[in-house]
Amino acid sequence: MSKKSFLLLVDSSSLDTNYRKLVGELNNKGGNGLVVNFRYPSIKEKEKFQQSGVDVSRLFFIDGISVLADLMPKDSNIYSLINLNDLEGINQGITTMTVKAGKLDFLVIDILDALQFYNSIEKIKGLITKLSQNPFPFFVFTNKENTGLLNQISPLFEVVCFEGTVSVDQLENLESMPKPQTATAPVQEEVTLSRMELDALQEIGNIGSGNASTTLGNVMNTKIALDLTDVALFEPDIFLKEYSQLDNIYVVSVFLRVLGYLPGSIVIMFKREDALKFVDLAQKKALGTMKEIDADSQEILETICIQVTQGYIRAMSDFLDLNLSTAQPLFTTNKRKTIIDFMIHLITASLNNSMLAINTNFNVEEHGIRGEFLLLFGINSLKDLKNLIAKKLGVQS
Repeated sequence: MSKKSFLLLVDSSSLDTNYRKLVGELNNKGGNGLVVNFRYPSIKEKEKFQQSGVDVSRLFFIDGISVLADLMPKDSNIYSLINLNDLEGINQGITTMTVKAGKLDFLVIDILDALQFYNSIEKIKGLITKLSQNPFPFFVFTNKENTGLLNQISPLFEVVCFEGTVSVDQLENLESMPKPQTATAPVQEEVTLSRMELDALQEIGNIGSGNASTTLGNVMNTKIALDLTDVALFEPDIFLKEYSQLDNIYVVSVFLRVLGYLPGSIVIMFKREDALKFVDLAQKKALGTMKEIDADSQEILETICIQVTQGYIRAMSDFLDLNLSTAQPLFTTNKRKTIIDFMIHLITASLNNSMLAINTNFNVEEHGIRGEFLLLFGINSLKDLKNLIAKKLGVQS
């Protein structure tokens, strides 16, 4: 493929599929590739590429999510960013990995996820400008709704709009590909949620808690209470202030991104001793049997957390007639403050003015097990959310 660089506009729901498919095709055509990865720990991405038949010895990664993966196994083909707030680290990583590879033949980056970390279109534009000075072609994924970004960076690329999946062969024949319409700047509007609308969301949370509690109780053969503690709309600075005094205890956690109309983040956290008890219950073993969080217990905890999450997501999807889903889980052990700071960073850097927070507590009273469930939604359009709730309630918004 020529030196041309491409801005690929895709639907958010097909982002993961397109991203992996294109990297696999480029890599299988020969040469060394670099993936700037803001989605999951790169060690996991590498495993997925290997399972799909890609020669991972020719794939290199810059791991932008390392703040949640500091205990992951180290890999010489992965460069972890030291500071998520410093985009210059990506350029340093490219230099380092180019030397290691000897020669890079392509680079792929998902700017949609990068925007979740960096609340600055100018920073992203600066990064893209620097990338364009490299001798290899690069491919930037974003979704069609990122109009503010598109207006500023589209002149640097061949811009292609995909309705389905991305193919290297299609990129070789750009004349047959649809071109995007001229992007317009998004309109910022001050929107709030009324008490009635918050009550409706509280009810959704109650239904979700009930669904999850029943499912888990059946699986684990014990009574599990999920108590919804709060549903509230926050301005980002207020939320940051409320969580600025978080303690530094280490927790076992499972993190998931919510995909679809209401993008957001979910984390479920346990103290280590409670996580081990939870695994024992799930395996119907005596409490205290499990001593360490190994691969099997990690898989069990991920399954449990997915079930809890699906209860909430299903309730919200059904009530609002939305198609919401979650990305694959990310398991980590880290400081509680680090994990929640990471989530807040995602939400407050997503270019939205407000965020919806739903807090729920796990409680297995019989065994003294406690856990936390935190759901944060960065709402692209609170007005649309209000209209959806009003429609369901049969009132005028």
